[in-house]
Amino acid sequence: MFRHKSGQSPTNSAVDQYYSLAASFFLLFSNSTTLMILDVVRKKEMTCLAISKKLGIAPETVLSTLRSMEQEGILVSHVRSRNTFYGISDPNVLSAFDQILKLPAKKLNRTGSPKKELQANRKKGNMSSETDSVAFVR
Repeated sequence: MFRHKSGQSPTNSAVDQYYSLAASFFLLFSNSTTLMILDVVRKKEMTCLAISKKLGIAPETVLSTLRSMEQEGILVSHVRSRNTFYGISDPNVLSAFDQILKLPAKKLNRTGSPKKELQANRKKGNMSSETDSVAFVR
């Protein structure tokens, strides 16, 4: 943890608040549901139910994750025709997401086995082509 010259931890300092916010943001990226949701809403806004059906995840789980993502500023929502649609809040979120996916992709490229499964999921419409191309950059 960051320490002041005095050797004391900065409690409630601007630096501490900054790193706390960053940690909350990165904590969401450690959740596979969050990553899958980002992948399906990267091109178009979707409702919770549509995301749930596309990913095969319980609507309650999706809604909980959507709310956390919105609270952290990753997603935005708006109501249209009595439905709430969720979309990416800032293009920089997708840039960060794509960069994060490159790290495990390098490891997967060495083994090769999950690559076929991701490509099959993309063909079924469960994942975007961006994930496949980002995940397996050589």
